[in-house]
Parts: sequence; structure tokens; C-alpha cells
Amino acid sequence: GIRDSSLATLQAATSIVSAMSEARAGGGASDDGFLDVYPALAVTCGPVTLRVPRLADVVQMARITHRGLFPDGPSTLDPWYDPQNPVANARSVLAYQFQYWGNLPNPPLRMPFAVVAGGIVVGTQGLDDPTGDFMVTREMSTGSWLDPAHRGRGVGTQARWAALAVGFEVLGAQTMVTRARLDGNPASNAVSRKCGYLDDGLDVVERGGERLVLRRWRMTLEGWRAADRPPVDIVGHESLAALFA
Repeated sequence: GIRDSSLATLQAATSIVSAMSEARAGGGASDDGFLDVYPALAVTCGPVTLRVPRLADVVQMARITHRGLFPDGPSTLDPWYDPQNPVANARSVLAYQFQYWGNLPNPPLRMPFAVVAGGIVVGTQGLDDPTGDFMVTREMSTGSWLDPAHRGRGVGTQARWAALAVGFEVLGAQTMVTRARLDGNPASNAVSRKCGYLDDGLDVVERGGERLVLRRWRMTLEGWRAADRPPVDIVGHESLAALFA
């Protein structure tokens, strides 16, 4: 059934990573070599780095979602996450990343980074063009999730600063936006407030047959320039510019 198929997908991805590791040990093609055709972008803020995911990173992200993201109840906006179906959640992570790789460099502009802290992948921080017309709107949105074991340590804040740097300094965004549940996701709202976003009102959406109220947040380029922000180191932005030239 679907559960068996999803487990097989995760196991197959793990096998690919293992095979590539063996090839690397034997002098063959490496994981990094596989991704030479994609942007070699890495963005570091303090001890946290955002990087274009490698195959092993994607498998680790799938494992995190399989273990569960919200032990105290769902707080995500994303309809793909089902707390009752961990295998489908892992499968969704794999499918989304493979779709991203396959679609580059076609619009919409979408960049799901791996969040690395302490040398391991602990989540994802994404940038997304919500309209598909970024070259006109110059607006990007962000979204993220972290392994529950790594929350409450400032990782989410540093990952957001890094994502904002990519949007404003690399992609040339004029505004960056995000949303979070008004009730049920205080951490995300706190990060937005700490980074200097402005309250942009409320949205009401349907999720799982229920009414969900979301807080919108917006940061302008002027706000970014005026923000009291930590240093962010960006490496490999030239490869990104070349891809979307």
C-alpha cells in the first residue's frame, strides 16, 4: 500500500546515499560532485549554516519529519504535514526536494535550504516566490521547520537572518514576508518580531477542515538595512546568479 511504498522510497534514497559514500571512498563520484550543476550556496550566521541540500541532507530531513515535528500538537501551516502519518511526511520531504532539483532554474523561484547546526542537519529554511513573478514583485516569503530537539537554542533566529540575507543581498528582494499561526506558534512569531518584521495583519485559511488564523509579517529592504542584525557570511552566490541569469 501507500505506507509500504513510502517506506521503500525512503529506503531507496538512503541506499543511494550509501552507494555514493562508497563511491567517494573508492575515488568515484561524490555527493558534492552530483550537485555540481546546482548552486553551491552556503550562508552562515553564527553557528548555523544554510546550504543547498545534498542527498544525505534530504534523507536526514525526511527522517526528522518521520520522527515527528510537533510533539505538543501541530503548529505548521503546511497541508503536507499529517501528525498521524509519519511515513507520508517523510515521503513529502523527498518528493518536494526532488521536484525542486528537477525544476531549476524555471519559475517559481524556490530555495529549500538545509539548516545545519553543530555539523548536522536539524531542519529546513525555505525561500519561495509566492506569485511566480519575482522579477516584477521582488517579494519572497520564508518558511521553516526544525527538529524539536534543536528548538529553543536560537537556531531558528539565526536561520531566519541567513534567509533574509539571501533574499535581500543575493536575490535583490524589496520585501520579505512570512506567516505563522496566531495561536499555537509563538516561537515563529517571536523570531519574526525579533528580526524586525512589521505586523502586516491577519489571514484566515482552512486547514484540515478547520478555521486557522495566521499572523502576517513583512520586512522591507529599508527595514533590513536599518536592522540591528548579526553578521552573515555568504559563499557561492555567484553560482546562484549564474543559474538564474
